[in-house]
Amino acid sequence: MTALLPGPAGRDRPESTLREALDLAFKSGSIAEAATIHLALGQILLYAGRREESLREIEIALSLVDSGRIPLLELRALKLQSALTEGTIHAAARDRAATLEETLGSAVPSEILTGKD
Repeated sequence: MTALLPGPAGRDRPESTLREALDLAFKSGSIAEAATIHLALGQILLYAGRREESLREIEIALSLVDSGRIPLLELRALKLQSALTEGTIHAAARDRAATLEETLGSAVPSEILTGKD
């Protein structure tokens, strides 16, 4: 993650670094890595004030991991989506998040539940 910090190596653009990593994740076929990077992009874009783009990245991540493919990442994406849309996500998404929380139980890190890193 240090590559995301501004520095002398010319890596002062976290977004471009993440997009490069996303290309590599897709080339390797790693759904978990791609979803994780989309979530990170969503957060970077949100911090940059680009809310709509942020939400789009989170929705892409969610589409990669939904239906229980990668439950922990699905829960993280649902929580970020809910926070970004100020809780106005569909009841089905809220129910899915609640089901995932119950299923995963104590295995869920508090950062996922709160949306804070």
